Amino acid sequence: MNSKINRPNVHSGWRNPLEKLRRSLLTCAVFILVTASAFAQSISPAVTNIWRLPAGVEPDFLAAADGLVRGAAINPVNGNVVYASRAAFGNHIAVVDAATGFVSNLLSSAGVSGGTLALVGVKVADDGVVYAANLAGATSTLKIYRWDSDATTDDPVNVFNFAGVTTRYGDAMDLRGSGVSTEIIISGSGGNKVALFTTTDGTNFNAALDEFGVLTNYMKEIPYPAGLSAGDLGKGIAFDGTNNAFYAKKDGTTPLRYLTYDPVALTATNGVSLAVDARLVGLDIGVTNGFKVAAGVLYGSGTALTPDQHRARFWDVTVTNAPQLIFDDPLQQPNPTYFANANAIGAADAQNGRIVVLEPNNGIALYQLYLVTNPPPAITAQPVGNTNVLTGGFYTLNVGASGSNLKYQWWLNNNPVALATNATLNLTNITDAEAGLYFIAITNSGGSAISSNAEVAVLPSVLTPVAAKIWQLTPGSRSYLTSDNTQRGMAFNALSNHLLIVNRAVAPSINVLDAATGNNLTNLDLTGVGGQSGETFPINMVGVAEDGAIYACNLTTTGGGFTLYRWADENPTTQATIAYGPDFAASERIGDTFAVQGAGVNTRLLASTRNGTVVVVFTTVDGVTFTANTVDVATGPNPAPAGFAGLGLAAGGGDTFWGTSGTFLLRKVIYDLANGTNDVQLAQGGQTGNNIGVDMVNNFVADTGTGDTPSNLRILDVQDPTAGGVLVDQEFFGSDNDNINGTGAVAFDVPGGRLFALDSNNGLMALKYAPRLYSTASGSGTILTWTGPGTLQSASSPSGSFSDIVTTSPYTNTGASAAFFRVRR
Repeated sequence: MNSKINRPNVHSGWRNPLEKLRRSLLTCAVFILVTASAFAQSISPAVTNIWRLPAGVEPDFLAAADGLVRGAAINPVNGNVVYASRAAFGNHIAVVDAATGFVSNLLSSAGVSGGTLALVGVKVADDGVVYAANLAGATSTLKIYRWDSDATTDDPVNVFNFAGVTTRYGDAMDLRGSGVSTEIIISGSGGNKVALFTTTDGTNFNAALDEFGVLTNYMKEIPYPAGLSAGDLGKGIAFDGTNNAFYAKKDGTTPLRYLTYDPVALTATNGVSLAVDARLVGLDIGVTNGFKVAAGVLYGSGTALTPDQHRARFWDVTVTNAPQLIFDDPLQQPNPTYFANANAIGAADAQNGRIVVLEPNNGIALYQLYLVTNPPPAITAQPVGNTNVLTGGFYTLNVGASGSNLKYQWWLNNNPVALATNATLNLTNITDAEAGLYFIAITNSGGSAISSNAEVAVLPSVLTPVAAKIWQLTPGSRSYLTSDNTQRGMAFNALSNHLLIVNRAVAPSINVLDAATGNNLTNLDLTGVGGQSGETFPINMVGVAEDGAIYACNLTTTGGGFTLYRWADENPTTQATIAYGPDFAASERIGDTFAVQGAGVNTRLLASTRNGTVVVVFTTVDGVTFTANTVDVATGPNPAPAGFAGLGLAAGGGDTFWGTSGTFLLRKVIYDLANGTNDVQLAQGGQTGNNIGVDMVNNFVADTGTGDTPSNLRILDVQDPTAGGVLVDQEFFGSDNDNINGTGAVAFDVPGGRLFALDSNNGLMALKYAPRLYSTASGSGTILTWTGPGTLQSASSPSGSFSDIVTTSPYTNTGASAAFFRVRR
């Protein structure tokens, strides 16, 4: 007798208000290009989504976290998808139309009962016969049911029924063959055996006559081979074609195991272990034209979509011991709400080039696998955003993709970007309009691929006429300007109007440039430089004294072998002498910073420790050899933190220096070598970057290495010690390569009104800047003075039109009316 159930109208009543959303998803196909080593002649597998049943669309998936839908399979006869559910209408098998994604039928569940969970796994034989199993814990009853087709109205037949199983079965299930050749394999979480089911009549499985002549089911159990732990084969299992072998997987561990077995002796042997994702569960193996794919779901223990949760993922396992990831796709799209899969379970099935993937609480997706000679694009490198891009600056987005005849289109905030049809998108003179989420669509005749979003956030910058570029050299423009972190030291020689650059790109060198033009001039002779025991870099930083003598230091991470070198002049035949060392100037890393002041016997050389509070001041009595004097700012009345001058150090004239590093305050320190005392005289607030130069005539500090994009030089006004260092201008370097060490150098030419900056990996630039204008009352007039080149201008109001005044410093204003003055460059 047939037991009928009241089935909803599968075209109307079964739908809920989200059907419109689900229908729209049917048209969203995502192509992913993959490269399979098993295929030559440019034949590659590709995958496209056919439809999705997300959470909240069908009644079976309305519950947030009930885990009531655990099994899914493809009917190889008609392509329909079936899934086993304990939700909505009780125990049932739902049939989903292959083409539309509509639920077209519910199979009768009369007599389906028993076990821990009455209905869990489902598979379809090659002849379209549907089989389902329950979940049976130890000592309970394991059952398998059979329906003749996915269109039948008949009740299911119980083809296996065995009470008193000794281990858990039913979390994972697979089937192969049809009729009398049908075979089923089942495993369970926490178990230590797999169960094998065969039939001789196509109806009864593992059946034999007992001593009374009654046909009785019995268990064909294959114990785990040595070396496996309970549950290692429990969350996914799949036959390997017609071989006496299977793949199996446990949640939370990476190995996908391949085992062979003896169906007569009921023994198994460990084969290879394939490295896949730890979260992979719900496994099946499909073969299309000789291409073998392992498919499954990455279960999600949380409610957020992440790179390793709530995803369909497929591997090429044509070469058994060399799995290659070929497809990765969020199970739901777009803008999904995910639910936790607390049981860490899932299901997958592969038939005739199609793959269905299910994650309980989060829906089902059907995919098509096919082989193409012109594969669709695959994104090999996602675009990377940046949330620290400065207004007026530049930033570049790149995407990596494989495939032929590719066409590109960048999008910003879901709108196509005009003329943005290359793999690289160069954003220049950036404004707030360029802020937002970028992605790129890549297409060819084989399909398409869409990148992940890359956020670009725009920050305000300070771009003023205070400074202007004279010239600029970018990485690659000179052999000694590279992007490999090997240029860190730079200094200005006021006597010769030259710049000196320390380079370690190929071999150590100190290159001499014309400061006015940036033209290359010569190199210093480095004979005898380097080779000190304990040094990390043979040469790292450079400085020039007021008498034109050149000094350079190496870098040591332990303090041992620290050495200072001296050249009397820039003549390329002048060889270096050792001014200090090699010795322990400090017991820790030293040589990242270096500053020089004075001349002759009044020359002082300064170097700070990278991670400590010590600054070493080297003094001389003969102008040639130097002695180390330690200034430990941790011992002063206003102690500084460790590393306070680790990357930024500048001589301040007399017994002072300035120091900063990263997010530390900019500090001015006054010291007394004779009495061994020191004091922090000024602590400017805010981040001041890393590498600093100081103009104490105009009270400017310039720094690099702030971490903003693009790499830039900042000029800060430190006239008012209570103002925290006022940013008055920013100038961009010509490139924006990562400067992971935060290294570089800044030098002022105060009389010449110039400023030079080196940012490691981003080149060198020369700027002219306007000097500060000072005013002093004098009788009925005002005396205006400034140091450095510049043209005095006046106007009747701050916003008025400024006109040049032909004069030099000092200038006395005796006008009766009020006037406003400034100096321009």
